[in-house]
Amino acid sequence: HIEHMPLLHGSTSMQWLPTGMSSKIKFVLAVTTDIKCGQKILENAQQIVNDPGRIYKLDAFSRVSASEMVLSRLRTHGKALRTHQYEAIFSSFPQCQTPLFIELSLALTNHWHSYDPEDEVEFPTNVKDLCNKFFDLLEYKLNPLVVNVVICYLSATKQGITEFDLQNLVLNDQKLSQMSRGSIILD
Repeated sequence: HIEHMPLLHGSTSMQWLPTGMSSKIKFVLAVTTDIKCGQKILENAQQIVNDPGRIYKLDAFSRVSASEMVLSRLRTHGKALRTHQYEAIFSSFPQCQTPLFIELSLALTNHWHSYDPEDEVEFPTNVKDLCNKFFDLLEYKLNPLVVNVVICYLSATKQGITEFDLQNLVLNDQKLSQMSRGSIILD
């Protein structure tokens, strides 16, 4: 979602969008038009593209669509949720109506059991908290220091470090090597 990008270098002004694109070039612009920033981004994109026939507006991701996605995925994997588990996912849906939220929610349900008490089924209300829940689960299953180091390395890749440099860092990290001896294999 463009409206969640940092407001650096005029990213939301859409001036970075190429003009005079071939009709064969397509791009997807995901914005939430019910907030002021999202509506402004859409207006800016429409002005730059200057061809109403090339802008398609899709309906918002509805609870019905999300429910169909959840039920289909559960059937595919031969799983089911109890009513309170299903409702735990959808009680958060009004605050975060995105397919990414539903996808991450389904991944989190892999850790649930049918015998889990209702009061132990707590559910995050946004993607950030959902990701943090996954990190908590990883730290529970692995050494928290290993998880933190790996997340730092992932963050470095986001900032532009090359795969070669990343491999060198990991291979020469003595602390990581001592913590995970035998549990991480690099090709």
